[in-house]
Amino acid sequence: MRLFTAAFFAAALVASPLHAAPGRWTRIGPEGGDVCALAAAPSRPGLVYAGLRAGGVFRSGDRGKSWTFAGGGLRRFNSTCALAVDAVAPGTVWAGTNQGLFKSTSSGAAWTAVPSLSEEPVTVIAVVAHPRQRGIAWVALRTGGLFQTRDGGASWKPLRNGLPTGLTVAQIALDPHDTRELLLLAAPAFGSVYKSSDGGASWRRRASGLGEAVAQSLAVDAGSSATVYAATNRVLASPAGVFAGSAEGVAVSADRGVSWQTGRGLLAVRVSDLAISDQDPPRLYASHFNHLWKTASRGASWLSITPNVAPQGFSLGPVAVDPVNPETIYAGFIGVFTRSTDGGASWALLAPGIVPGVLAFHPRVEGLAYAALPGAIGRRPAEA
Repeated sequence: MRLFTAAFFAAALVASPLHAAPGRWTRIGPEGGDVCALAAAPSRPGLVYAGLRAGGVFRSGDRGKSWTFAGGGLRRFNSTCALAVDAVAPGTVWAGTNQGLFKSTSSGAAWTAVPSLSEEPVTVIAVVAHPRQRGIAWVALRTGGLFQTRDGGASWKPLRNGLPTGLTVAQIALDPHDTRELLLLAAPAFGSVYKSSDGGASWRRRASGLGEAVAQSLAVDAGSSATVYAATNRVLASPAGVFAGSAEGVAVSADRGVSWQTGRGLLAVRVSDLAISDQDPPRLYASHFNHLWKTASRGASWLSITPNVAPQGFSLGPVAVDPVNPETIYAGFIGVFTRSTDGGASWALLAPGIVPGVLAFHPRVEGLAYAALPGAIGRRPAEA
């Protein structure tokens, strides 16, 4: 049996037939991704955009049931953690990234930088569009600036009255029922909420009442200004439902958070290592931080086989399959090795204290493994 391993860092797992034309790849999963921004089109409630820390932008036209990639033209390695949709033109989208502000007028098919905001690329951490008037938007920069445009991004006006000097804004929320009402979620502590009733001309601090919860986003309910959502991840409240974005992807609730569903097609998991065993059908294993997936259908469906014996919060690194016995899988976390002898159904801890970088197995001797360690290569002898 042959075993191939590859260590890489990608926004999604992609596959290409051996004899396909160069450069032709297809996303195959796993489902999900680290979603850090959500935005809906006011004129089309079912149209939702999701921004990711790595992987660009995805679009759903059916209330989150299915997703398609919409990040073509964004700069490589962009972290897109701020999104807004124009009130009148649902194909016009603002994207705040770690390399500046971008705008699309084609529903994400193509993007162009907005140079009028800053001469140098800056990190845009929040953006919100007026829910009824075209071309009006607000943005917040990591450097502490809060700005407004009324001409589609051609020019910007700073808004800092009533806000503490040097305040970093984590997110901007707009009351869709009264566009004079703006809410700011302040950093670094988060949970500090500022409110403006005059479109940002002046501000006052509001007690959050969140206790020890560390809120990272705000959303005003589509049905009532009196209801405001605060989330430890990303939350979006629209007539189409409540959307929550996290490291697992996007979940949708049609009953104000009582129950949740996830869609298909958001393929932006950052895979850190993969292993392929030459079985019939072949098994493909993909690791991402604290998750491990397995597919026997070339990516058509995935099964989570994350080891449950490793300490919580530890990052998952390399994964490898014994070429002699493909039911034996090794997965390395920071500080520990784990092993499964039943194809990932159960796991056991091995070799505490080792921090592996890459795993490889002898092609003919069962249990003989090599691991790249800091400053050396380690060898695990075959099992007795």
